[in-house]
Amino acid sequence: MAPLFMTGCFLTPGDFESELTIENSGQFTFAYRGEIVLNLPNRAGSNTYDVEAIYADIEPTCYNEPATVAEPDAVVEPDTAADAADGADDWSIGIPDTAYEPRECTPEEIAEQRAEWQETIDAMRENEQRQATIMMQLLGGINIDDDETMRAYAARLQQQRGWNSVVYRGNRVFEVDYRITGSVDQGFVFPVLDGFEVSQPMVVITAAEDGTVRVQAPGFASDRGLAGMMLLSGMGEMADAESPVQTTANGRFVVRTNGDIRTNNTESGPADEAGMRVLAWMVDGLSRPKPETLIRLSR
Repeated sequence: MAPLFMTGCFLTPGDFESELTIENSGQFTFAYRGEIVLNLPNRAGSNTYDVEAIYADIEPTCYNEPATVAEPDAVVEPDTAADAADGADDWSIGIPDTAYEPRECTPEEIAEQRAEWQETIDAMRENEQRQATIMMQLLGGINIDDDETMRAYAARLQQQRGWNSVVYRGNRVFEVDYRITGSVDQGFVFPVLDGFEVSQPMVVITAAEDGTVRVQAPGFASDRGLAGMMLLSGMGEMADAESPVQTTANGRFVVRTNGDIRTNNTESGPADEAGMRVLAWMVDGLSRPKPETLIRLSR
């Protein structure tokens, strides 16, 4: 389950428009036009080069050892118990003012500190490489940090049904034009990326035997709980609950249907438009519930 939680967060929308039309017959048409961003979780050790630069700019620092004091030079005794409670922090034992002052390091101390810094950098670099290897395995061997590889992958993805246009814009951003028609009886998930072992879907359609269709859009919501699940699944070194994936989502998701809308979590409810009932959700990266609606078809 750990890989599922880890990868289930980084397929996010950027600027986009998305529409879903569900007919009473059970036929649906889904469209997504805009950006899909490979938005990775904050990973431990992802700032190796920043740390390396910091270490390069600082010099080893050494300090005088605090003097060993056999007896206090002076102890101020409180007059009363109240004075003891109020002024205990003011008692002094005469530690010399020179304690812990910076001093010039010896060559041995300089070498020791620099060796400790290098150990930290090497450990961070090793951790980054381990995470990159895991990521490539889960993405079918695709190196997401290589632009040529990503452009080749965009061309490969465009060969799949529904992907009318896929252009890699750099910085892990795809510009896509996707449109597909199908039957709700078969269910539907978007996006399905060729070669990716698992992914967090943006939109899911499921049909029940009683004629109801549930539409959920987990990818169109900001959910800090996903980062928390990563921690529980043992992937704490890949992300943490206080530093979740930062979404750049900015767009709108619209559902149109001539079926009976049983439930929905829009802010304003359904509207009428050309014989259809229309639901609309604004998606802007703020903390909102994932769009969801339940529709009964009368076919």
